[in-house]
Parts: sequence; structure tokens; C-alpha cells
Amino acid sequence: MFEDLNKAICNFYLSIKEEAEVLWCFTDADHKLVFSSLKHNFIRHEDLKEFIESRTIFIENNYTYWYSPRSIQELFRIIEDNPITYRCRVLFSDDDINNPRFRIHVYEHYNYKSSETRALLINEEKIENDYVSNILPRIKNIQK
Repeated sequence: MFEDLNKAICNFYLSIKEEAEVLWCFTDADHKLVFSSLKHNFIRHEDLKEFIESRTIFIENNYTYWYSPRSIQELFRIIEDNPITYRCRVLFSDDDINNPRFRIHVYEHYNYKSSETRALLINEEKIENDYVSNILPRIKNIQK
């Protein structure tokens, strides 16, 4: 499985279903995941354009689309489309993209114990110890 550090999950080599389940732990009735996609990606991926546009909650600088999966099944698709590295945010119910609960980066070249590994990094946390107190217990529960 994977190893948890304070604000990173190292050796984050999971199936799409397992990875989605971990990310889904960040959501609840008051918080949702949002992902970014650049407009130029639509040129090569017409099918992706419709999927993203119909789930867009904010367009930044007429170039970056912030969109949210409506279900864990839609999250599977997002991970399938971005299997190596991606960034996402967890928003409060007000949908303020610039004031997220968490900024998350899944990164494939993280240095851990003198080797490179894939990791889920919590780059920003709005409320101190929110991840450790509220999210990590959910993740550990699905890891059983």
C-alpha cells in the first residue's frame, strides 16, 4: 500500500478505484473536489471538452477551466485522463477557487527516502491540522 507522512502520502501507486476512494475522502456535503484543465487541451480531446464544460464551476482568465466531478464514478474518469500527475483543490461550499480548504498535488517525481516515488501532497491547508484530524482517519479506514 502507501506510506503516510504528515502532509504527504508516499508510494501512491494505487489502482484508479483506490486512488479515487482516497480523493473522495476529502469530500462531504460541504466540500468538493475541483480539477483544472487548460482550454488548449480541448483541441486534441473533443470528448473531454463536453465533459469538462458541463461540470465547470469557474473559468480563470478565459483559459483555465475548474470543474468538479458529480460522483466517484466521474472521478474515475478524471484520474484515467490524468494518470500520472495532476493538481486539484478542495473547495468550501462557497466555491471560492482562491480560498480552498486544501490544495492537492499528485506528483510522480517526489523524493522520499533517497528515491523517487509518486506522492499525494497537501500543498496548502486552510485550517491547521484539518488533514490529520479529519481526512487521514477516513483514508486509513478505507485502507483496511
